[in-house]
Amino acid sequence: NGDLTYDFKTIRDESVRSQETDINALASKDKQKISVLIWNYHDLDIKDSGADIDLIIKHIPSGKAKLSHYRIDETHSNSYDTWKKMGSPQNPTSKQISILKKSGQLELLQAVKNIAVIDGQLKIRMQLPRQAVSLVQLEYK
Repeated sequence: NGDLTYDFKTIRDESVRSQETDINALASKDKQKISVLIWNYHDLDIKDSGADIDLIIKHIPSGKAKLSHYRIDETHSNSYDTWKKMGSPQNPTSKQISILKKSGQLELLQAVKNIAVIDGQLKIRMQLPRQAVSLVQLEYK
């Protein structure tokens, strides 16, 4: 989809208000894990078709890995949307608080799976909704 990232100065001075959303990522790596956090953000909280993401991770030092994909979006890991669906109670009951705590826990988008890494590289395709964050983690030995 091209370069849809905003630079720091634009976000600081103008926020994310133009037509395009801010799609960007941060990554970290240690001896046994690679983590990539990817987001699709815009100041206007409206629905759209989301974004097709091709995440390419290179220099993976193992031929196999365990892939975990977590998501925060309208239906995953989101106590705020759960609270709104409850009618936005100002004084939630103990049962509602329990539901809110559970809905705010980081949730897997799909089951953890073992994958083959070919030539030290992995390509992951995903659909990332607007106002969503994905955390992709690869664990290897």
